[in-house]
This record gives sequence, structure tokens and C-alpha cells, in this order.
Amino acid sequence: CKVKTCALAESMTDGTCGSFLEGCVYNGNGGCVDPKTASCSSYTGVAAFCEAAVVGSNGAKYCFGTATSGTCKTRACTDNTTATKDDECETFMTGCIAKSEGGCIDKSRTCAS
Repeated sequence: CKVKTCALAESMTDGTCGSFLEGCVYNGNGGCVDPKTASCSSYTGVAAFCEAAVVGSNGAKYCFGTATSGTCKTRACTDNTTATKDDECETFMTGCIAKSEGGCIDKSRTCAS
């Protein structure tokens, strides 16, 4: 016998993980994860799916994805390559500012970066 965990779920869809085991959420790749122990890379999907992924006690938009489905990753200022204003970067992720050539960078970085 095995202890039933979210990771044991197979051939799942969005909405079926909770019925497999309470607290499980869909990982975007046919399985389930426990959001309390998951990381962004536990999820697979496009931008909207990754932004909604639950990772521990972090809020929405903690994870980042693109228009092409793939492994989600932890959001970084440099993921925004099109913003031209500081407020756009701050909206994208707290602590980001605009670079002169476009895109965002962490405002704690030094000028040489």
C-alpha cells in the first residue's frame, strides 16, 4: 500500500484533482500537486495558467509563463521585456523599474548591471 498523495494522480483534468484528494490542484500536465509544497516548476501551462498557479502562501502572479505552453517559472523583473515606464514594471512585479532600452529590472540592481 501507498500513502495517497497528490503526486500519485494520473490522467487528471482541471477540476478533478480535488476529488482525487482534498487540497490537490491541477498541474497543467495531467497530474496534481499539493500547492503547499509545490514550486512554480511543478506547473505546466501558458501565461494565464502560470499566473494563477498556487505556490505555498504566495499570491497570484508569483509564477510566470509565456504564450507558448511550457514549465512555469518564478516571476522575475527581467521576464517583462516590453514595459517602458516604472509603473508598468511595478504592476508586473513589485520592486521592478523600467530600463532605458525597454523591459524591467530589479530596482535593487546597481547601475553597472
